[in-house]
Amino acid sequence: MVHFSAGKVLKRALLFDSWAFEDGRVGRPLLPAIFPSQVPVQDDLLSAEESVRTQADAVRALKVRDGLGNQDPRVVSAVQRLQELKCEAAIIHALLLAYASKDGLEDRVQNPYNILQGLQC
Repeated sequence: MVHFSAGKVLKRALLFDSWAFEDGRVGRPLLPAIFPSQVPVQDDLLSAEESVRTQADAVRALKVRDGLGNQDPRVVSAVQRLQELKCEAAIIHALLLAYASKDGLEDRVQNPYNILQGLQC
């Protein structure tokens, strides 16, 4: 609260870092609301990261093994899929940090908001 010198309250501000919806979903700032059963586990992240590696290898094979250029439709399509997989992995990582840990912000550098910042998903 912000007080005037005479003690009168001028403004009130509330800050919530998590909330629950009537339908059972939970929410955190800047993240989608999810049901507790949808909170990812470490294996979900590992699987998503493996999908990214596999797709990156496929892009590399198209360019190196097959000699295709960046403008080739097959490369463009493969790179687009790689970007989608990277976004999916980042979202899983952010949700895992936000919902599976105590407050989601133990690591101030690698927190959900830093992971999602700058993504163009």
